[in-house]
Parts: sequence; C-alpha cells; structure tokens
Amino acid sequence: MAKGFLSKRFVFYLSLLGMALTVLSSYFAHSAGYIQVGAERISQSASWWLAPPNELAVAQDQVSGVIAIPGRGALADVFPGFGFLSIGDDSGQVFAFNLGNGYLNQMKAHRIPQWTLDLDLEAIAVIPPTGELVVSLEGRDTAVSVIKFNGMGLGLDEKIALELPPGYRRFSNVGPEGLAYDGKGDYLIVAWEGAVDAQPRLRPYLSIYKFFLGESEVTSYKFLKHIELPTRFKSASGLHYSPELETLLLLDRNADTLYAIASFITGDLARLPNPQYCFKNVLRMEFSGITDPNGREFRYYSFEGVTLDENGTLYLVTDPWRSKDYSTYRPLNEEPDDFYKSFVPQMFEFKGFGSALTWALFSYYFPEDD
Repeated sequence: MAKGFLSKRFVFYLSLLGMALTVLSSYFAHSAGYIQVGAERISQSASWWLAPPNELAVAQDQVSGVIAIPGRGALADVFPGFGFLSIGDDSGQVFAFNLGNGYLNQMKAHRIPQWTLDLDLEAIAVIPPTGELVVSLEGRDTAVSVIKFNGMGLGLDEKIALELPPGYRRFSNVGPEGLAYDGKGDYLIVAWEGAVDAQPRLRPYLSIYKFFLGESEVTSYKFLKHIELPTRFKSASGLHYSPELETLLLLDRNADTLYAIASFITGDLARLPNPQYCFKNVLRMEFSGITDPNGREFRYYSFEGVTLDENGTLYLVTDPWRSKDYSTYRPLNEEPDDFYKSFVPQMFEFKGFGSALTWALFSYYFPEDD
C-alpha cells in the first residue's frame, strides 16, 4: 500500500509541476515582444544592433528603410553574399550587410550619386527585373533617384522630381517617407508621411508612378495619381508590396502599427476615379513588448522600414528618436548604455509572419459560419 500511495503522490506532484511549467511558459510567451496578426500573436524571433559588437563608430546611422535581398535575381547578382540592404538617413549611404548574434557581422557602405553632407534619405525599394534601387530624398530635395551598381559604386540612372500631394511643400522635412515597387505592372508606390502638428495638418498620402523598363534600366516614367489615406492612419513611415497577396504593407510609426491593405491592385487603383474602396479591407496589426538584443523593452520604437523575405519572415528597422537627455530612446527600466547613447538603430525579425498574414486575410474574406 505504501508503494502505491507514494506512486500516487509522485503523480500528483508531477502534475502540479506540469501545470506550473505550463503557466510559466505561457507567461514568458506572452511577455515576449510580438505583433498581433488577426487572431494570432507572432512573437519576435530575433533582434540586432546595426553595429559590430565593439565598433560603435561604424554603426549604421538613422536607418530609414530596409530590403531583404532574394537568393536569386538581379539584385542578388549585384550584391553577392549579402542578405539585406538598408539606407542611412543622414549619411547618404546604402548599406549591404549580414547579421550575426545580436550584431552586424559584415557590412559594406556605398554613397549614393550626387552625395552631399546634408542629404536626407528616407526610403529604399528595388526594381526586381533590373536590380536597380530607388531611394527617396526630402529636405534638400523632394525627389526619388533610380540608381544602379556599376562595378565601382552606385551610379545615377534617373532622378524624378515628385509631384506634391495637396498641402506638401518642396524642400520640406515632411515628405516621401516610404517606397514600394509592384513588379506585376511596374508601378512605384510612394508614401508621404503626414504631419499632425503642421498647420494645416498634413494627411498621409500614397502616390503611384508607372515605370517603363528597358533591358537593364528605367527608360521613362509617368505620374498617375495621389491617394489620400483615411484618418485611421496617423503616419506613413514605411512600405512593402506583396505581389503574391496583392497586399500593401504600410508602417505607421506614430501608432506602433503595421497595416495590411488587401486587394491593392495598383494598376486598377491608378485608373479608378475613386480608389478609396481599397481601404475597406485593411488589417491592423499592433506591436507590443518589443525587446532589444539584450532582452530589454525600450522606448520609442520609431519603426521606419519594413520588408518581407522569400520565406515570409518580417523584418523592421528603427530610426532612433534623438534627444540630448536620452529620454526618447532608452531601456524602460535601466539607464541607457553606449548603444542607446550612440543612437544605434535596431532590426527585428518575426518568423512565420507571412503564413499568419495569409491566413488572417483568408479568414477576413471567408469567415466561418456561425
């Protein structure tokens, strides 16, 4: 009997231990940073400082856009051996880089054509058939430049003075903050960030341009349309277009939110007199509890670039909000270390995002019967 009693007690305590472990694992799973995609939470799977571990002087600066380089294609041929491209807001450089354990482990910087000290770069996109890059400028200029790698560095193919949406001014610090390229019809989508403190207030806009391509370069372009974003969008700080899902991802840094605008068929929207119908199918995805590479929550996220790789993994980069007293970019419960004091940008990864987004959009269009 004693032996049976002990075995039952052992089973009882084992079950208690299992329950405790379940509660603890649930707690830690929910305390990790995540993005809410429909009914599913996609946890943050990694984060990196965009600097080598002991070389803050060569950190990427004020990163305002990012691209995942595919394994094949013209862009992979231009930047062999690298996994990502980003753009430096203040330095006027495009960074080709790889990531290690919480830090950069390889990087090469390229100055963009017509470089000056006061360049203000805000976004980057790729034209897949040609491998050319598109970058946007504000402040000193209000334009996009189409650039290509010529073996020695980046050369200028085309510079486009952008058509201004209502209320925007040329040579302003409020301008083209996001870029995406729809390769199905060769359309460039430009996001204008908006400004809540402007008088009058500036609404975020999307602009659509048609590109005409030769064998290896853009031969001409045509402006087609401005589309005003609804009031639910506080800002537009980054774009990514998924041709497979016909969905535009729009990053709103003022709300720590990523929007998926479904049924975004660029060519159709450009031809319609009222394209606002596309905003009826919008999935709002909020970020919460995001942690730095040392596992600390921090303020403020200031997400400015978004991209998806071929596996559907989501990546975001920050453009740290600078302040002299380090109040706007710091760990929540600690004094800022040298990475925060140097305003080193961060990059974040969310594996499984693509499949979760696909399912969320499918569930949105085809809800289960009650």
